[in-house]
Amino acid sequence: MAAGQPGFDTAMRQVGELQVDVAHLERVSEYLRVLQDQIPHVRQTVQSAHEVVDSGGQHRHSALGSFNIDEVNHPEMDGLVRRLRRTHDAVAGNLADLESCLRDTAQAVAAIAKLYDTVEERNRLAAADVLKRLPR
Repeated sequence: MAAGQPGFDTAMRQVGELQVDVAHLERVSEYLRVLQDQIPHVRQTVQSAHEVVDSGGQHRHSALGSFNIDEVNHPEMDGLVRRLRRTHDAVAGNLADLESCLRDTAQAVAAIAKLYDTVEERNRLAAADVLKRLPR
């Protein structure tokens, strides 16, 4: 839904009128931290899988049949080797970015929850306030 489409203005007005429960914000922050804590395990799994493909696992042969993927001398395989490495690098980079974003967002949500710890402040807290404080 974009500006100018039916219902857009109504939806945006409703978002601005939402009231946020501070306890929910605290749980969201905790949830984001749990997710963030899992990323290093995922990164290690990705790295381990890459090492097996690249230089072999228990049988000491790469997935492409040599002791080391660099030893594969075949023009068609060279492109595959490059694509495998680029894919690994992209996934590893995206996981690092995800971990950073989860950490930053968890910290921002926790800070927002802390700002609104009195009843009066909670009553004023709206979705628009939350969105302004989240990292971009």
